[in-house]
Amino acid sequence: MSRRYGAALLLAALVALAGCGSAAQSSTESPLTPVPVPTDRPTVAPTDGPAPRTPNAPVAQPRYLGLGPTCERPPGLVVAIQVGALRNDPPGSNEGINTTWRFAAPSNRRAIGSFDRFVDVIEGGYGPLLDAETVTYGTLERGNGTASLRVTVRSGNRTTAYRWELVRRTAAPLEGCWLTTAVLEVDR
Repeated sequence: MSRRYGAALLLAALVALAGCGSAAQSSTESPLTPVPVPTDRPTVAPTDGPAPRTPNAPVAQPRYLGLGPTCERPPGLVVAIQVGALRNDPPGSNEGINTTWRFAAPSNRRAIGSFDRFVDVIEGGYGPLLDAETVTYGTLERGNGTASLRVTVRSGNRTTAYRWELVRRTAAPLEGCWLTTAVLEVDR
């Protein structure tokens, strides 16, 4: 596989990382306030291939898993939900990855093709998000129906920075909801 093709595929995966689900949650759902994730997660020595998942990860926090877009959630909260879901994805369950998939914009979902492909992309290229020990959020930038937020994660000795890009959807379904259009790895 050429580097250019691999980079394009990774970019498409990042774009899909933040979109929406097919079923929105009830508009009467109470607002979500993210909570810190335990930081005493054990680490596993690296091996060949994708970074290994933490075998004794804490039980996933249900407040992140199973959520989907609602129009009451501001863009910063949408990012925090996705990051929290990925951090708390129980190995082998893909519950956190599925939560993130629900927030992917429809065009991003089409670019990836399927949820199974999305899982492969996340596990193969976004391991730091799955095993993040710490997360630092930058300043939310908003303008004309778009938003972006820098997210820096540390996993073991590795620090990785991403830029989440979102758009406020202007058409049904989910009109008015913030959806992720891209997640790009950026220089620290």
